[in-house]
Amino acid sequence: MNKLVFISLGSNIDPEKHIKLAFVELSKNFHVVKKSKVYQSKAYGAKNHADYQNAAVVISTDIDPYELKFKHLRLIEEKLGRIRTENKFDDRTIDLDISLYGNEIINDPNLMIPDPGINRHAFLALPLADLDPDFIHPILKKSLKSIAIDFTNDLGYNINIVK
Repeated sequence: MNKLVFISLGSNIDPEKHIKLAFVELSKNFHVVKKSKVYQSKAYGAKNHADYQNAAVVISTDIDPYELKFKHLRLIEEKLGRIRTENKFDDRTIDLDISLYGNEIINDPNLMIPDPGINRHAFLALPLADLDPDFIHPILKKSLKSIAIDFTNDLGYNINIVK
């Protein structure tokens, strides 16, 4: 049975190009139900890095979350020139992560679902809220809209809509 899967996208190497190409690749490979606006923010976890652009899509699929992440999404990342290094904050052409997989909870060091950063980072929360504001986070028991509003009420919030 198909599940709604929320995938977060991020890029800080030629992000306009790579976010657009990631949308195209995801659409070729999956039934994309909806895509978010694109947001721009300062790089997280690293100084002197280019700004990031972030977005999200919701797809409908029955592919197992591990296969989806480590075969399908990684293949798209590689196709778009992603080079993985030991430094998880290095610049990247594209980063594709499963943020939500229906209401499933996976607590594995290799795959955490829901993404634990949803309530800590506006660059994750805002695009996800664009997709389905009423979706209830399976651990926090809050709507995505409510999580996003928490960021917009924060004076330190610094993220802009690109398109």
